[in-house]
Amino acid sequence: DNKTILSTFIDYYEKWFMISIEIFHLWIDVRIGKNSLSQRFYISNSSLANLINNQIIFGYKNYSGCVRNIEITYSQVYSILLTDQLIETNENRTLGCERTNACQNALCRKNELCQDHWFYHTCECQRPFFGEHCDQIAPIIKFNQSSLVNIVFSSSILNISLFFNTLQPNGTLFELISSIKQQRITRDLLSQNRSTSKIIGALIDGHFRLIIIDDGPKRKEFELRSEQKLNDGRPHQIELDLENYRLIIDKIYNETLMKTHNKLFLNHIQLLGDNALNGWLQDIRINDQLISFDNTNRLTKNFNLTSLNINQVKNNPCYPNNPCLNQGICLVTHSQDYL
Repeated sequence: DNKTILSTFIDYYEKWFMISIEIFHLWIDVRIGKNSLSQRFYISNSSLANLINNQIIFGYKNYSGCVRNIEITYSQVYSILLTDQLIETNENRTLGCERTNACQNALCRKNELCQDHWFYHTCECQRPFFGEHCDQIAPIIKFNQSSLVNIVFSSSILNISLFFNTLQPNGTLFELISSIKQQRITRDLLSQNRSTSKIIGALIDGHFRLIIIDDGPKRKEFELRSEQKLNDGRPHQIELDLENYRLIIDKIYNETLMKTHNKLFLNHIQLLGDNALNGWLQDIRINDQLISFDNTNRLTKNFNLTSLNINQVKNNPCYPNNPCLNQGICLVTHSQDYL
């Protein structure tokens, strides 16, 4: 029924692992590694002999690598040890286990991580870079005290992350709200009101504050506070993960969020809503999707974006040429200089 009953992570280069699978009438025994114990999985319906096809496929889907010493026993008596003569080769299946590191000729940008997948590679981009070869950078968006951004999604917002830079100590960075009308039963009528549940991310005296307002049967408010001052003219990263209830500031795990009484359906985000901050934003990602500000009014399949008094910085001092030596990380300051 397409369910995975055993999953393990193996990532040791140049090391062979033994996998043994024994199929019985009503259960399967699986062992990974010579010295490991078998795990038994019972099947409650008909015999496995009637369910399993008489075909074995190696290299299923995205697997790349080598297999050797393949031994198959069938009918409880006969055993086959696969040899070179029994293997049909083609461009995707060859004899031997020789290969070169797929990252050897990779085009990943210098500071980016290359993941070797045997016959191909992928670049793991360090934000704010993105793209197949990490050769593109998210633009810097400059804002002032008259700027405003509204983004409405067709589904609930599960995560948001962004870089920001400001010198002001007080102001709202973002506010997550719901644009969906909810039905509420009062004593004598059935009315439709917008939910007042919201999440606010703001700077107060230079410290980041996350305020969660749960408009459930019993209205509750929660607040998380960071000790680090973030209005120092340097870029800082905020990551809010609503699926796992986590707040991460500058890649440092801050605190676990309090689970609310009801699951909040927040599909509307407002950036810079109280017109109190000057500075810039970069690499805004919502639901792991990079938000583009190429047009002031943009409608896509899953969100609608409107912005006011938002300007894109044309010259990034850190891109495309990194002025820092020895692959140092270049950071753009509040004055569009670098450090």
